[in-house]
Amino acid sequence: MSLTTEDLQKIDKLVTGVVSGATSGLATKSEMQEAMSRLATKAELQEAVSELATKTDLDRMEGRLTTSIGLLQRDTFDRLDQHEQRIGRLEKSLTK
Repeated sequence: MSLTTEDLQKIDKLVTGVVSGATSGLATKSEMQEAMSRLATKAELQEAVSELATKTDLDRMEGRLTTSIGLLQRDTFDRLDQHEQRIGRLEKSLTK
């Protein structure tokens, strides 16, 4: 069965319609280039990541924070004890 010119034109119209309909939702090359230009480059991402703290840095800071809290707690209780002793001495001196 051979196709007529009219059959070929119908097929061409059908294929053209399907292809143009399928590609109508796609971004153009210039739209893609514009979108890509707004993205960070690999070098920019590596530079940004290099400035972040590592797990080792965070572990060291956690240790220092724990130590600082312990020292602060010890100093606070020492001062509280000293104040209580002063108050006791003042109360004794007042009662004499």
